[in-house]
Amino acid sequence: MACGVKLSFVGKAVVLIVCYLVAGIFSEALAQINKQSNIWYFGSKAGLDFNSGTPTVLTDGAMEAFEGTASIADADGRLLFYSDGTTVWNKQHQVMANGSGLLGSANSAQSCIIVPKPGSQTIYYLFTTDAAGKANGLRY
Repeated sequence: MACGVKLSFVGKAVVLIVCYLVAGIFSEALAQINKQSNIWYFGSKAGLDFNSGTPTVLTDGAMEAFEGTASIADADGRLLFYSDGTTVWNKQHQVMANGSGLLGSANSAQSCIIVPKPGSQTIYYLFTTDAAGKANGLRY
């Protein structure tokens, strides 16, 4: 070995087991984090639910989006809200309070992105961008 330490068979087995345990812990944590992106809403009232492992078609959305959209779920994969950059809908597909008249654009390829506030499970930032050549730019 490069560090000059020789491991016995048992030592190598212990290192291997520790590596598998650490990898297992991190993969479980990442699986929990990834459930925040298990529900997608886009297009003409369309969506996909990835919670079961196989995508399930959703047709209950309220959004009519031509381009960029964003949605977010909680750690268990339950929809919280979604947006097209101009409007935000809640999990019941109703416009949220102060959720209309946003300065993004439904004609922007990356019209919005939802980012959880670090350290919080209940606060999210919604960043919006306007269409190319417009004056509103990036907003949050």
